[in-house]
Amino acid sequence: MKKEVFLILLFFILFVNYVHAIGISPPLIEVNPEPNLKKDFTATVLSTNSKDIYVNIFTQGTLKDYIKLKENKVKVPKLGGADIHFSLELPNKLNLEPGKQYGYVMVEEGSSTSGGSFQVMTSVGLTILAFIPYPGKYLEITDFKVPNVKENEILPIEIKAVSRGNEIINQIDATIEIYKGDLRLETLYLDKVTNLKSGDTAYFSTEFNTKSYKPGVYNTKLILRYDSNKLETERSFEIGTLFVEITNYTRKHYKDDISRFIVSAKSHWNDPLDNVYAEVIINDTKFKSSPDRINPFEESGFLIYLDTHNFDVGYYNANMTIFYANKSTSLISGIEIIKKPFSLGDSLKGKTTQILVIVIIILLILNLLWLIKKKKDE
Repeated sequence: MKKEVFLILLFFILFVNYVHAIGISPPLIEVNPEPNLKKDFTATVLSTNSKDIYVNIFTQGTLKDYIKLKENKVKVPKLGGADIHFSLELPNKLNLEPGKQYGYVMVEEGSSTSGGSFQVMTSVGLTILAFIPYPGKYLEITDFKVPNVKENEILPIEIKAVSRGNEIINQIDATIEIYKGDLRLETLYLDKVTNLKSGDTAYFSTEFNTKSYKPGVYNTKLILRYDSNKLETERSFEIGTLFVEITNYTRKHYKDDISRFIVSAKSHWNDPLDNVYAEVIINDTKFKSSPDRINPFEESGFLIYLDTHNFDVGYYNANMTIFYANKSTSLISGIEIIKKPFSLGDSLKGKTTQILVIVIIILLILNLLWLIKKKKDE
């Protein structure tokens, strides 16, 4: 074994000289594909190698024919960087499908060997993203932020929409409807945006005062009307309060076991809650979980180890409580302790000595019978 380990180490020392990596910055460039566009770019190739290296440069993707490289190979100094230069040159009309199109400037280490050793070669790519416009007028919602807020807070709403068509959008009218279930509560009217060119972004923002509304989950519907077209999307948000709700728990447990009793709880608060723990009382016997954190508006499970050895098979009321921020939430509900199904492993647990004694006795009897038979045969 020691010899094998030595040979493996020797292999790595002699044949694996070093492993190095390269990177490229920036990793992504987004462009607005205007007709006859010609734009120059510079990127930096970074190396963690302890020696100077050469990298090869080439293009890939649906935009590769429009990417013009200024160099096909550059030298990158050790633990340093080197600039590469290229341009994107688009014709008057692109023969590409509307939507997202990608081009890649790939950088790959040139192979090199020395002294019988080998190196792990790597390659990286810079992505060029261009959105080819759809014919006519086309609007895309790229961002609709409706955050959760605390009770009585102001809810900020932000929207971004990009013109993805090849025609100018003359006017965009934006409204937001606030719902509780199917009941519409309010309608918010936002400022208009006019003369949105292809590839440009429209920005909308407003505020909603939650003071008149109780904690709970609400829905928003965003409606963008633009030049006889309409675009809709929805988001939900929650008006939070300092409350942790018990949402679920483990209902069945085996008799004579250390059972996993999980109490699930959801926070309705906008800030993290630390040192939250669960407690369950069954027949005046108390069990408790370790303290943990609940993140805003998230659900977490609190593990309690329930010792059922002193409980008979049957139904019990479990008094569960979640403790948080000097407050608590309780729930009394039923659990069932059931007989554990037969398991050969469990039935043999702790009986190793007895089993060995029985096996030895059986072997002695068999050996004795064999000796008696052998003596008779003689």
